[in-house]
Amino acid sequence: SDSFDATPGIGAADAANVAAITGYLPLNATTNTCAVTVLSDAVGSGDGNEGMAMAEEVYQVAPGAQLYFASSGTSLTSMASAVASLQAAGCQVIMDDVTVFNSPFFQVAGPLDSAIETAMAAGVSYFTSAGNDGDASYQGAFNPELVTLNDGTQARAEIFGHNSPYQTVTLFGGVTTTIALQWSVPYGTLGSSLMLDLFSTGSGLVQQSRPVSGGATEETMTITPDATTQYELAVVGSLPVGTTFKYILFGSKGGGSTAGGIIDDPAANGAGTVFGQAMVPGVNTVGAIEFADTPAFGAAAYYTDSYSANGPANILFDASGNALSPPQVETEPTIIAPVGSSTSVVAFPLFDGTSAAVPNAAATAALMLQADPTLAPAQVTSMLQQSADDLGLPANAQGAGLVRANTAVTLALGAGGASLASLAIAATAAVQRPGQTNNTVFVFTVTRSGNINTAISTDYIVAGSGADPATAADFAGGVLPTGTVSLAAGFTSGIITVDVAGGISVPSNQGFIVTLSDPTNATIGTASATGTILNNDTLTATTDVISAYTGILRTNPSMALVNQEVAQIAAGSLALSQLDSQLISQAWSSTVPALITYRSEEH
Repeated sequence: SDSFDATPGIGAADAANVAAITGYLPLNATTNTCAVTVLSDAVGSGDGNEGMAMAEEVYQVAPGAQLYFASSGTSLTSMASAVASLQAAGCQVIMDDVTVFNSPFFQVAGPLDSAIETAMAAGVSYFTSAGNDGDASYQGAFNPELVTLNDGTQARAEIFGHNSPYQTVTLFGGVTTTIALQWSVPYGTLGSSLMLDLFSTGSGLVQQSRPVSGGATEETMTITPDATTQYELAVVGSLPVGTTFKYILFGSKGGGSTAGGIIDDPAANGAGTVFGQAMVPGVNTVGAIEFADTPAFGAAAYYTDSYSANGPANILFDASGNALSPPQVETEPTIIAPVGSSTSVVAFPLFDGTSAAVPNAAATAALMLQADPTLAPAQVTSMLQQSADDLGLPANAQGAGLVRANTAVTLALGAGGASLASLAIAATAAVQRPGQTNNTVFVFTVTRSGNINTAISTDYIVAGSGADPATAADFAGGVLPTGTVSLAAGFTSGIITVDVAGGISVPSNQGFIVTLSDPTNATIGTASATGTILNNDTLTATTDVISAYTGILRTNPSMALVNQEVAQIAAGSLALSQLDSQLISQAWSSTVPALITYRSEEH
């Protein structure tokens, strides 16, 4: 956070020592001073000691934890240094509550993201606040027309869904709102650009955005209305048609952050306000819920705080600026945690905001590591998600649900077989020719080792690979397949089926890769397996039937037909749709030779 002991406490007393003496922070009994190790601080800056408030929350949940603090400073570079210093000091759990405006919306890149990735690779569990921007964001594909704006100027402006060049935004009185706009090119790239024009409703120009860092890929404007006011916002510029753009309303009032306003067509377009280090894969991003709105306090209905940032995060480029295909979608937040507890810090007598949520989740991780110091960061995250209380809210608001420290620690202690299974994917029937008419089913098997007592799942994505990569057009529906494979408790394997479209022309072998990601209650050992769509220049219609039927059999390795039925299919006297379901109980071993014999005779 920004500061730990930069602002004096009551009178001229040292705030941290007072907090320790009064039981809010750990006390060094020998020196009668605060036992938190401060590596760096923003002393004299006038900051409100929010880092101390966060440390007090950790101490309430995990009083035995050894606490360290390093100031985030004022830039991505200084914050990266703080992360590195905490890692070097041996911290196993690192948390932050910092939003840095000049961070990418569509890319994981830069010194802070890199420092966090380095720390996690070294075994650190990293937690960050989701942010306090609610759903005050808009994302769309640039669809411009040449229009005359309210001030009489002509501009190439976005035409929004209601056939208007304006988006109506309501900005709150007394709140300083920064509107940040980015578009889908690697962050920092020069070239075609966009900008924002803010108008009074039906009248003149109020403000235009200005470029950040020399004008590359981000524009911002800042305004503080005296009273809550409705404005018209135009997005104008030279971007190519169809380029994705996104803007977020960031708000600040009284030294704290809040949603910067209301958009009349907000995140329903799939936008989220989570960005920066909060969308780094593997980071635990934490949203907020008032403690009184949780099941423990008898709430009749559950709501995350309106300011708690929503997901998802869309990662369109890798750290080097290469476009990802398909884009990576991070479902954020990871979990939510309660806020509203009291602290000794003058500026935060009742601590709210996602800054107050993240310490409760991070402290739970500390307790888990006390229970089992060998837990890897992915295991900590998975157990937090597995033990979370699903409040029935949208995943982009609650993630896996409300953190439950007691259940998470029980998992870490090993009750109920808490050690996580390891998942591996392998190709089962993944080198085939496409059918001339019917789709061909390529099959991959996901197996787990270790714990089999817990239900687990993992997402998967398909992408082209190799010298001649398959494209979306090669698959059923014209899209690259994605999905989730789930294994119930007691089951050791599951099947992923990938439908390759029938009737496609494959003049040379084409490759694709199936990759596992985002496991629940498991880790990933072997993450990917490849498939090959073979050259189909010599195929016949009869082979199409056999190919399709072979794929169906291979999705159920314990099922098959006797040779007679296979021969009937090969001869064309029995249609695939006419098969009796009882035939699916025959031995697989009798099917393979028949299929091989038939296909050898034909080719």
